[in-house]
Formats: sequence, C-alpha cells, structure tokens
Amino acid sequence: MRTLTINENEKEDNRYLVYKRRFIFDAPRLVAMCRLRGHNPTRVDLKYGSSHYYECKRCGTRPTDQYTPDAPWNAPNGGANLEYWVLPKKLYDSWSLNFKVGSSGSERTFAGHVTCPVFGVYWGVEGYGDVFRRMLNGGDHYDSREIAISFHEGRFNTKIWAKRNSWSSSDPWWMHGSFSVSDFVFGKRVSSREVVDTESVLVPMPEGSYPATAKLERFVSRRARAREDVSYIVDIDIDDPIRFIPVPGKGENSWDCGDDGVWALSAGVKHKGGWAVQGIAKMVESALRDRERYASRDWVPNDGWSERLVKA
Repeated sequence: MRTLTINENEKEDNRYLVYKRRFIFDAPRLVAMCRLRGHNPTRVDLKYGSSHYYECKRCGTRPTDQYTPDAPWNAPNGGANLEYWVLPKKLYDSWSLNFKVGSSGSERTFAGHVTCPVFGVYWGVEGYGDVFRRMLNGGDHYDSREIAISFHEGRFNTKIWAKRNSWSSSDPWWMHGSFSVSDFVFGKRVSSREVVDTESVLVPMPEGSYPATAKLERFVSRRARAREDVSYIVDIDIDDPIRFIPVPGKGENSWDCGDDGVWALSAGVKHKGGWAVQGIAKMVESALRDRERYASRDWVPNDGWSERLVKA
C-alpha cells in the first residue's frame, strides 16, 4: 500500500488558506470468499451494441482478458482519496451535499462531497464496496447515480437517484427538484422586452465610418410582490452592403487565421439619454481592442478597406 499527500500551500498561487489531498494506492481488498473458493465468472451483456464482458459475481473483479471467462484472474487492489480545503480567497454563496454510486465503468465505487462558503471536503473509494455498488446500481454500465442537494443564488436544487451526467424528459418528477426562495417570497419573475427607439448611425473608425442601425430596447423584469426593474439595452447592426467592421483573426487554429469582423453589438446602457452614442462607443472600443490584441491599430485587412465607407 502506498500513500501520497499533496499540500497546496507549497505552491506560490494559493487559492485557499489550507488545501490538502491524500491518496491511498494498492490497498488490499477483502475478498475472502473468492480467495477460498475462486472467482465466479458471470457474463454481462452491454445494453448498447452486442459487446459483453465477464466479471466475478461476488467481488466484481474481471479477468485479465475480460471477454474470456477462462483467462487468469488478477484482482486489483483498491484505493481511496480525501481532499479538503479551508477558507478560499474568494467566497461563493454555494452549499452542497452529494453522494455518488458508481456504475460498472466508473473509476470510483462510491464518492461524495460536502461544501460551504468556508470549507469543502471531497472523498472517494475505488474497488471497495463493489458488492454493495452492484446491489444498488449493478444494472447500469454507463451512468453513475447520485443523491444531492445544493443551494446557490437563492435556489435549492435536489437530485434523488438521478443519473450523474444526464437528464431526460422521461425521468420521474421527483428525481430532479428545484425551489427558489425569492420566487416563493416575491413571486416568479416575468420579463418583457420591446424596441422603443431606432436610429440610423455612423460608427467612426480610423479608416472611415460604417453605416449602422441602432435600436434601443426596454427590458422590464417584474415580480408579483416586488418593485419592477427597468433597464435599457442598445443593439447596433452594421448595414449592408458593408456588413461588418474588419478585425484580424485570432490565428490560434487553422480556421481562424484569416480576417474576422464585428457584425453587431448588444450591450446595456447606464442611462437612456445618449443611448446611441454609448452603444457606438462600445462597438468602436471592441473593434480597436481586437486589432491591437491580434495585430496593431494600424492593421489593414487582406482585401483592403471597403469602398462604401463614409469618409469624413
């Protein structure tokens, strides 16, 4: 049996006041019946496709050639891990309690965690308790199951024996639950959005101005027992036939080495007055930032500038 401890405080960039991980490898497993009587091979047919494998009916061990029941048996040892942290530099309003039961293909038989804004504990075991794992979730070769409750941003979410990484409309209603404290106290949020003003504008750039259409939208969020929240959003779209403001591609992959462009922008504005100017300023800032980041402010696109630009 081997152990390993990792102390995050040894690193320069510490995210927590205390952070440690402890691993146990190659820990012996108690499989007394199989050691005395030998393994009991059982064929398991996968529910997807025609493949299958063999495993011991008692301890869950598979032969060295898992497709042949007469192959030598080499029961692997087990393992465990424990991870915990205390007082992160950035506190999150999040609480969670989770317990996972693995599937036949899971790395860990059982796992779970407990977290709150000031501490978190994660644990898992590998190989141990496989008999109980198969009693609980032995019929599923792909999906682990979990029981969990969490609280984040004023909402409780629950999972009761739900698949760990998937959701289906055919799942029973009790399997996934959600309860919002704010919705219960103030009523559910209802939102509406409408265009209240439209203007034809010019977006000034060093090479010339781009004709565009600017729209001001009023966004209203209401609750039955709370004051409504009103905000404004400006949308700017570059008009045809220019269609976009050229910017250099990121050049990180084969598909983004060419020139790119800014077609449209949608952003919130601080106040209704001068809304078009606020939106234009943000679009110009976005285009110039991309040019300086991936080339320079004096960058010129491969196809040159459009002849339809409005010159000062």
